[in-house]
Amino acid sequence: MSRTSPIRQLSSHMDKNCINHGEHGELVAALLVMQARDALVKDSNQRWVYVCEFLETLLGASVLTATTKPSMAYSGEAERSLTDTFKDARMWFNHVIKIRKSHLINVQHLWKFITRGAMVLCANNQPGVDIILPVCYSGNVLSRRTVTAILIQVKNDTTFGRDIHGYLFDAMDPFKVNLFSKKDKPLPIIRMVFALASKGAVKYVLPPRTTRQSKHPGKYTSYDIRCAKISRKTFPIIRGDEITPYQQLLNRTRFPGQEYAVGKIHEVEYPSDVEEGKIGLLRSFDALVEGGEHRKRKGKSRQKGKKRAGGSTAA
Repeated sequence: MSRTSPIRQLSSHMDKNCINHGEHGELVAALLVMQARDALVKDSNQRWVYVCEFLETLLGASVLTATTKPSMAYSGEAERSLTDTFKDARMWFNHVIKIRKSHLINVQHLWKFITRGAMVLCANNQPGVDIILPVCYSGNVLSRRTVTAILIQVKNDTTFGRDIHGYLFDAMDPFKVNLFSKKDKPLPIIRMVFALASKGAVKYVLPPRTTRQSKHPGKYTSYDIRCAKISRKTFPIIRGDEITPYQQLLNRTRFPGQEYAVGKIHEVEYPSDVEEGKIGLLRSFDALVEGGEHRKRKGKSRQKGKKRAGGSTAA
């Protein structure tokens, strides 16, 4: 078995077309989650991972789960700490499953992913949430009544920095994303936003909702955690030599187009015209960003149009 870390392996093979880098850095987020899980399993030699231990491994002891209060609380739960609320909550996963139908994230089906040992990568265009970690909230019997979740939304855009964007958490309303049905009495949840492209490293738990607006206060209990920047300060689970590989994967999502660099992918020298997509092999065309001959032809067409019309045209 290779001793090389998964992130270093991926970063060295990220030009392979069999790897899906995700739209918003989901692959990087899933790796962070899996590394935290692997570290706990290695130390305890057990399948189950307790939620609070998982958070402290992923984010460090500074999360202070013992004193963290919910940002939004169901009746009678406003003063319960995260540790008290999730003291018996456990997770079991060792791989990722990408679903194609959004209705599968409902608790009616979510417990099945625990029996499979999988975290859930949400379907394309799923509103509000990108990754779901199914949680057995209590007891030893899995059912729709004993399952809740950690909901993770991933952002790899510099627009989302150190500041709180409350609407990102609002979008993870468990009723809106169909985690719970209207007839359910919802179990507590944890919502996390990974702002991976932030220039400043910070992690914090959002305060109670008395300081923020909400359309549906008190419908469920949620502990909200924001994590900004891919760094060891935010995610202590990252080793010092892994920062660069993580950043390389994020850059592939943030700056698309390298998939057309055929010379780099196949390690063969091609004429520059091929690399630029002018001739042969792979051609990339985007009417909004295409330059060179395309723009010249477009300019000539406009001039001809003006002559035919006998006047000017607005751009």
